[in-house]
Amino acid sequence: MRFSGKFKSSSHCLPSPCGRMVATLLPSGIHVRTVDQLHEVANVVTLPSDLSAAGAVSFEWSQSSKRLLVATSDQILVAAALADNGEADGSDPDQPPFRAVIRNPSLPVVAKPTYVGFGPDDDQVYLCSAFGIKFAVFNLHTGKTVEIANPKLFSSASVCRRGFSLRPGSHHLAILTRTAGKDWVSVHDPDSAALVESWDPDTLDAQGIVWSPDGRWLVIWDSPAHGHKLLFYTPDGYLFKTWTGEPPGGGSITKVAMADVEGQDQNASPSDTPAVDGSLGSGVRLVQFSANAQTLAVGDASRCIRIIDMSSIVECTRLVHPTTLNPHAASSFKIWQEQIDLPSTSVPVDSSHAFVEATQNVSPPGRMNPTNFDATVISSGSSHIAFDASSTLLVTRLEEAPSTVWVWNTETALLCAVLMLHASVSNAVWHPDSPQTLLITCEGGKHRGLGVVWNPDYDAPQVADFSHYYPLVANDNQPVPGSIPVGKHWPSWLRLDGVPPSLFYSDGHDFTLAAVDGDVRYKNADLLPWKEAAPPLPLSYLTNQRWTLDERGREESPLELVPAAEISEGDSDLEDTFHYKKEE
Repeated sequence: MRFSGKFKSSSHCLPSPCGRMVATLLPSGIHVRTVDQLHEVANVVTLPSDLSAAGAVSFEWSQSSKRLLVATSDQILVAAALADNGEADGSDPDQPPFRAVIRNPSLPVVAKPTYVGFGPDDDQVYLCSAFGIKFAVFNLHTGKTVEIANPKLFSSASVCRRGFSLRPGSHHLAILTRTAGKDWVSVHDPDSAALVESWDPDTLDAQGIVWSPDGRWLVIWDSPAHGHKLLFYTPDGYLFKTWTGEPPGGGSITKVAMADVEGQDQNASPSDTPAVDGSLGSGVRLVQFSANAQTLAVGDASRCIRIIDMSSIVECTRLVHPTTLNPHAASSFKIWQEQIDLPSTSVPVDSSHAFVEATQNVSPPGRMNPTNFDATVISSGSSHIAFDASSTLLVTRLEEAPSTVWVWNTETALLCAVLMLHASVSNAVWHPDSPQTLLITCEGGKHRGLGVVWNPDYDAPQVADFSHYYPLVANDNQPVPGSIPVGKHWPSWLRLDGVPPSLFYSDGHDFTLAAVDGDVRYKNADLLPWKEAAPPLPLSYLTNQRWTLDERGREESPLELVPAAEISEGDSDLEDTFHYKKEE
């Protein structure tokens, strides 16, 4: 890994979607830095006098990377990120940078809004008020507001984002609402947010809505309590097909793929794998389209992932997670196990974490604390699924094995790799542009600031250990001022063109960038837009902390030795430990 230096941060610090800027929300304003000149603040966006950075409920970039949004419970600020960008729309570059304030956006103010963010462009802002009172669309260009009553999903920002979707290309807004105990779907104009179409889907308790990446289908799924049910609508609201999880006409699916386990083949028939039958369990929990919109992955409470061919909307493959893994199942299949606190001779100097390849059959570890189970909340099945940019690889995670990440090839229906870690995986995110490059982050103190980057072309998973650049304890074993992380922070991708896959990390006090060293195409250090920082200091064997530069420059031992000439006559000589050797 090639790290940048550390720079001032806060609990609200984000890289821009283009990867060229980093914005930090501070009490004095929003500080914007460019990655090629991190040592200088490119612009400071002042905050309204009555807007407190400490009360921010949302802070984000627009997709164009030109504007920033800060929201509190009673106002929203949208401002240009740089003073001289001219909004890049042909407007007068001498005009003041864009700035707009929306006051009291969620009247009546009963609580903080659960979601505030940009719409399809820089001129629209979406807001979901607390308790699902309304979903508001603010148009900054016209100054008009459109309110949609009773949004269905509103409990949190992540849940709210599952309740609406923007159609790729045309940017039509589709949103789930609920009135008089019945689900409704409405489609709104991308410019005016006026109602275009609405209908009541055949659902009892819809749990999500999403457009396909090509904009051809609008997919709605029902609650898992009501079985497997996916509704495929055309953009004008016509119900094209209902998928219930069973092969059409009682037939069989094309492939049932299992990694090689004891006594079982890679491609087993459905009758040989009873675990594949999930009809008796709960229904759809996760839905994820591939980037090319040709396949749809569906996760439920079982150990299998169902792959739907979108050309016919028929299930074509089931990927079954085995309980025992055989590292010799295929030449390209590898099982990686995390090792912590290995001897310094066997791990890189910049991390105490490394990955070794398993050579024997192994079972993924279960939950971390089985003694703390509450029988009423135990869950199983898929908790995360995501396609990579090439639409070939699929990453999955199971509730019953939270520290294990599975990587599948959906074209061959075979496992590519399994990574087993020592902490619960918080997220597994593919690089937005570089295919087959995966970032894994974990929870827990030993994994604070740790990012694992996997790629099939790497010799082993690469570890970005940002904690080496964030010391927590000083020489007196007291916390370093400003070293305790603020909130939960994990490394994330930094989207940059023409440079190695890069990461961004902030602990709430400072932020750092890092480039992955595993790709031989990017060995030239000149490709990095930032100046590479010096490697971390070695650990002192006396204090177990990092020596300062002055300490490293000393020629003598860190021990405070007293020269023999300074010993006074009154000092007694040291006695020989072996008294029996002394002459009487």
